[in-house]
Amino acid sequence: MQQVEKVEKLKTGCIFALLALLALDAMAATDSDVYRLKSEVSQLRSQVRSLERQVRQLEEQMRQVRDRQPILANKMSTSPWHQLRVGMSKDQVTSLLGEPTEEDAGAGVDVGKDVWQYTERGHVEFDAAGRVSRWKAP
Repeated sequence: MQQVEKVEKLKTGCIFALLALLALDAMAATDSDVYRLKSEVSQLRSQVRSLERQVRQLEEQMRQVRDRQPILANKMSTSPWHQLRVGMSKDQVTSLLGEPTEEDAGAGVDVGKDVWQYTERGHVEFDAAGRVSRWKAP
């Protein structure tokens, strides 16, 4: 009987030894997994910081563009060329743009129409009734 008890104790001891080895192996694998995960987290944090910098730069560029737009819009809306309308008379155009630098009678896209040239390379075309039919702003 003592032999059987010794064999049982030996079997139990072997089982505990195997379990201990398996536990150590599992812990070692866990340690390497933890190290790998910590490394990945560090890389991800670095990427997030880089992306945050890029976002800040883009937001600053957008802010600068947005701050300039009202200035451009004001220049366009106050330009006399943007106040021209089809059907205006020659007198209205003169009061808006001033005297033309050159008048070409019958030189318009449609033959027989007057074209007024301005030094800024803009021109106004008039129909046969002397009303604005089209223009090209400088």
